[in-house]
This record gives sequence, structure tokens and C-alpha cells, in this order.
Amino acid sequence: MKTLFRSLRWLSLLLLVVVYPHETAEAQEEIKAIRSQFSFYPGFRFCNPAEVKGVGFGNQPLDVMLAQIYIESRSEKVIAAVKISWKIYEFEVGMRLATSGKCEPPATPEAALSGGTEFIDLDALPPKEATIIGIHPLPLLQPGQRTVYVVHPFMKVDDVRPMGDILKQEKKHVVVLYVSAIRFADGTQWVMCPPAD
Repeated sequence: MKTLFRSLRWLSLLLLVVVYPHETAEAQEEIKAIRSQFSFYPGFRFCNPAEVKGVGFGNQPLDVMLAQIYIESRSEKVIAAVKISWKIYEFEVGMRLATSGKCEPPATPEAALSGGTEFIDLDALPPKEATIIGIHPLPLLQPGQRTVYVVHPFMKVDDVRPMGDILKQEKKHVVVLYVSAIRFADGTQWVMCPPAD
């Protein structure tokens, strides 16, 4: 009986070794296929007091789509905290919206999906300066740069899964990123106007 039990245990371990890597490889391929459908672009609005200036990918976990961004202040006031928001559009529409640079909110089509963060404490970002915000360790190292760490990445593959059938079409999409709200050190706040309909 002991011999049979040992044989069954070894057989189950062998099956686990054979099956697990195959399932893992399939899941990794699916995640890579989803990630390849998305480009990330800052939504430039030159009149806003702060903006997402860029993104960094580097060595980030496979299930993470975006873990590091760069924020630049245009304000004369010290920024205490920011909210980051994102919207997903079909590629051509997203690029047009991201690069318009207009001060007034553009009339936009409905985004396929949107999301964002709570306020992120920037530890008093001085006027006209920039900072990196990212998970620890940073996917793309920038020694000497002012850095703020967050617990969660800005966007994971699971965040876009609600797009469902759209993902199966394998179309290119743009994730437009922007600073949607600011809390200044003096206690005042700024909120980005919603797009006009």
C-alpha cells in the first residue's frame, strides 16, 4: 500500500511538472498578446498646472502594463498630491486627442475604458520641477531623479480585460494619460474639466 501511495504521489508531481509550465506559457502568451495592442501617450494640455510628461517600461512584471510615469509641474505653487487618470481609445482617435495640446477640453468620443488612481502624495513637488512615480523597484532606473514610490502599478492587464471582445479583434489602442486632479500644499485644489460632449 505504501508503495502504491508513493507511486501515485510521484505520478501527480510528474504531471504537475509537465502540465504547469504549459499552462504558464499559454497565460504568458495571452498577456503578451494583450499588452502588444496598447500604446501609452501623455495627454498634453499645456495650460494645465501639471501633466504626465512620459512613461517608463523597462523591467516591469509581465502582468503590468504601466508601472512608471513622469510628472512635470507647470505651476507656481508647490504640489502636494496628484491623481492620474487614463482613457483608452482606438489608435487614431487616441493619438489625435493626446497630441492636440489645446487648453480647452476637446470634444471626445466615448472611451472604450477609463480608470485612474486616488491622490498620490508627491512630498511637496516644487514649482516647475518634475518627479518620477513608480513601483519599487523602478522598472526603469533613473538614479538621482526625484522619485515617489507607489504600491500598485498604474495599469495591469486585468484592468483591460473588461474590454472583452474588443481585445479579440487585436486592434491597436492608445491609453491617454493625464493629471486629472491636483492638491496644492496651500490647501487649494485643481480638477481637470471633463471633456465637452
